[in-house]
Amino acid sequence: MAIYQFYLAVVPREGLMKAYDSLPGKLEPTTETGYFVSGTKPVWRVAGISAGEIVPSIDAIIQRENWTSSGTNFAWKTSGKDIDHDVWISTEEDKIIEFSFRIDLRDDSFDFLSNMLSLVESNDWMVMDRDGTLADPNFTSVKYLIKESRNFKFMKNPEAFLRNLDER
Repeated sequence: MAIYQFYLAVVPREGLMKAYDSLPGKLEPTTETGYFVSGTKPVWRVAGISAGEIVPSIDAIIQRENWTSSGTNFAWKTSGKDIDHDVWISTEEDKIIEFSFRIDLRDDSFDFLSNMLSLVESNDWMVMDRDGTLADPNFTSVKYLIKESRNFKFMKNPEAFLRNLDER
């Protein structure tokens, strides 16, 4: 993932309620395998939402990448050289088990972000950042997550960000 891309996992509110009996403020992603794992699979499995209902809506927002899409995984990506948004869905038996997207923070049009947040909101889902913080799918909440992210801090002042890494 490029430093200028901000990651958001999509999480079904219904699955959170079934799995936790309430809306937690945070889930605990892991990197135990050496890779980032969002920890949202159990929530999606409980919700039992078909990918077939969502894929056409994403197709209307961003171009699908056929070379990475299969019967169980779907990927979308912008094709421009200056902007790099993407979406990924993984399924089991046509049910979504993972759904995430990355916003290119260099894109000041916010069209992709607005369209994705509208899709998430219309399905009564939530978003989650790489730290596991859950948020409602509105611009104010996501803007807060972005401003608190390492991605934003790097883009705002790369030298200060790197100095802070040295101090750790």
